[in-house]
Amino acid sequence: MTAQIGILNKEAIALASDSAVTMTQAGGQKIFSSANKIFALSKAAPVAFMVSGKAMFMDVPWETIVKLYRDERGEEKFERLEDYAKDFLDFLGARNIFIPAEIQEECISDTLISLFSLIRGECEKSVSELIAEGKVLSAQELRDKVFTKVIEEQFNIWEAETFPQENLQTKTEDFTKKYEKRIREKINAIFEKAPLEEQLANKLVKIGVYIFFKFSKIITHSSESEIVIAGFGEKDIFPSLRSYYVEFVVNNHLKFRKHNTTDISFNLPSSIVPFAQREMVDMFMRGIDPSIQKVFFESGFKILSQLPDLIINEVKCLSPEEKEKTKANFKNVVKDIFGAYAEDIKRYQKQKITNRITTVVSMLPKDELAAMAETLVNITSFKRRVSTQAETVGGPIDVVVISKKDGLIWIKRKHYFDKDLNFQYFSNWRCIQNDPTQ
Repeated sequence: MTAQIGILNKEAIALASDSAVTMTQAGGQKIFSSANKIFALSKAAPVAFMVSGKAMFMDVPWETIVKLYRDERGEEKFERLEDYAKDFLDFLGARNIFIPAEIQEECISDTLISLFSLIRGECEKSVSELIAEGKVLSAQELRDKVFTKVIEEQFNIWEAETFPQENLQTKTEDFTKKYEKRIREKINAIFEKAPLEEQLANKLVKIGVYIFFKFSKIITHSSESEIVIAGFGEKDIFPSLRSYYVEFVVNNHLKFRKHNTTDISFNLPSSIVPFAQREMVDMFMRGIDPSIQKVFFESGFKILSQLPDLIINEVKCLSPEEKEKTKANFKNVVKDIFGAYAEDIKRYQKQKITNRITTVVSMLPKDELAAMAETLVNITSFKRRVSTQAETVGGPIDVVVISKKDGLIWIKRKHYFDKDLNFQYFSNWRCIQNDPTQ
């Protein structure tokens, strides 16, 4: 995990990121505190790239990908920040030049094995629970009560998920034609002698296709990265920010979904956008830890919901039927009252805390934007340091400020080498303002 933030006003955008990266191996986890997560995306334009989550994209370091893209684009510029984001995503997907076809094919097989193993595991869990209850299952009951139930539940979840981009239905049909045989081979290998009817197998095939085009809450995307592209296009007067969740590219199709869109304008003069581990920023913006506020709301609603039962049960003149009807009416009233209470609290937070902070942010000069971004990341890092949780946020904090005419200016940036000992390295770089290590 990591802690990152973007702070925008009409003049500039400041990005800040910690340097911690967690490497997961079969033997456990190792945390390093020297990773670079912010880079210049263009040699010629004021546009930056920031990444969190997985440090690599299909085993290729994000730093390498960004610099390959930067070299390919050279001095080319785009009119809008949105165009840079679309072009970079296209570079990752359809025009991919660094993920060989065999690696993409391997990713398809590994993803299918993981998916069907997960579903098979859910089936086995259900069987174990029924056996623990003392039930003896026939083949028909095993199919109906376990496999049919689990697979249909999974299918309904995936079927209900929307496609993250338009016009993906045609791509799924083409993908099915090309890979259905392999998908069925993986189904047969994972489920072996399980009692699967053709209808269930067909639903598993559809799930096996959906996982390459849709995102679902029932799947933990351990291979997922969040990328942030921020700055100015040639015709942008105010800064913009885009963030996307990116997982993999298969069959030259990039699986991604948009997460955040922020465009500073006359109607939105400033914005604070946290990424990854954001609880301390949320507390700063709301005046209370979000987890504590959630407990207050849940506990308050639970206590208030118990009052109708406690009160009405003491009313002797009501029949049991009248009591139940009155309780139901009162519980609806309680729900409305508590909903209004929660909205009042949120309205107060927005008016008295959030809006006042964003008003000040709209007036901050560039150096103060940078200082604020660094401070908010540092608070999250400090919280991890004094807690019992793993220090997945830490190390030096890199800070960059991007403005329309000054371009991309590094406020703080670590190097893995001593710059004074590598003069030749920098003298060979044509554009010193675009340091190749960035």
